[in-house]
Amino acid sequence: MTETRDNVAKVPFVSVIIPCRNERDYIERCLETVFAQTWPADRLEVIVVDGMSDDGTREILARLVNRYPNLEMVDNNELTAPTAMNIGLGAARGDFIVRVDAHAAIPPEYIEIGVGYLEKHPDVWCVGGPRNRVGETPESELVGTLSSSVFTTGNTYKRVGGYEGPTDQVAYPIWRRVVFDKIGRFDEDMVRNQDDDIDVRVLSAGGIIYQLQRLRATYYVRSTVRKTLRQFFQYAYWKLFVLKKNGRLPDWKAAVPTAFFLSLIVLGVIGGFWMPAAYAALGILAGYVLAAVAFAFLTAFKSRLWFLPIVPFLFAALHAVYAWGFLRGFIDAYIFGLTAADAAAKVSATRITR
Repeated sequence: MTETRDNVAKVPFVSVIIPCRNERDYIERCLETVFAQTWPADRLEVIVVDGMSDDGTREILARLVNRYPNLEMVDNNELTAPTAMNIGLGAARGDFIVRVDAHAAIPPEYIEIGVGYLEKHPDVWCVGGPRNRVGETPESELVGTLSSSVFTTGNTYKRVGGYEGPTDQVAYPIWRRVVFDKIGRFDEDMVRNQDDDIDVRVLSAGGIIYQLQRLRATYYVRSTVRKTLRQFFQYAYWKLFVLKKNGRLPDWKAAVPTAFFLSLIVLGVIGGFWMPAAYAALGILAGYVLAAVAFAFLTAFKSRLWFLPIVPFLFAALHAVYAWGFLRGFIDAYIFGLTAADAAAKVSATRITR
């Protein structure tokens, strides 16, 4: 640690929980960044909760368990991320809990800085940082570039930009252990967006989530555009079950794509009878196209120029898929009255797998 402590016994014990399934290409380097922390090794445990991987991940973990004495692999027969987190919480001994995804890499002082901040600011319940979205192939690099654009996700200054301060969610949070005594553990019916659910419960209970720039992590994005589209659909769909359960969302910008497409449809229908509505629809559509092209130029010049011809279409595809996911979630949650458990049984593509 960069700052010495008078008494080793005063150093809090920290538990890192990593939900994992079929992550053979990422799990070892993720763990290397966790074990490269400046936090004292004897005050750290790492629990990988594996969803019965069948791609060689478990063999890699078995080898790493022999290398790192404070690494433990625990089985997750239910395969979902919230179950993995609850299994990890049940096994964890830490005063502070850190969630790290297997597709992530954290900087060496991540735990030291985060825990140190929480110790100095008792009003803060959770701390974390933004993340850089990285692709390792041309297609995944395109995915990383798209998902980092303000035109895709909104409020990118919070997600990947220079914002520091209270926020609605952070990547790879560090919680005080007592937070889960106050708000409960992860909702296992929420097979997606369980982090949104936890964040809303923290904020609703009066807790503060704080973002620090020094906790900037790396996230290795989905390998293909197709997988990313499926991810966007699922995240949008499950936001409605977070809303139904809690009466609020961490961030209402999630409704913007759906509102945009519905406005076009409604104005287009009305425009068949009343021309001002048709002109309004055309104006909104023209504005969207111009914005998509403008942000495509910015995106391409920041990464690769060959992205330029396809980026506007991918923007539209991501927005359309997200809008449909949000609308479908609304229909299932509020019109058909499905619970999160019903949705989990209905939606098959929700396991923690790539």
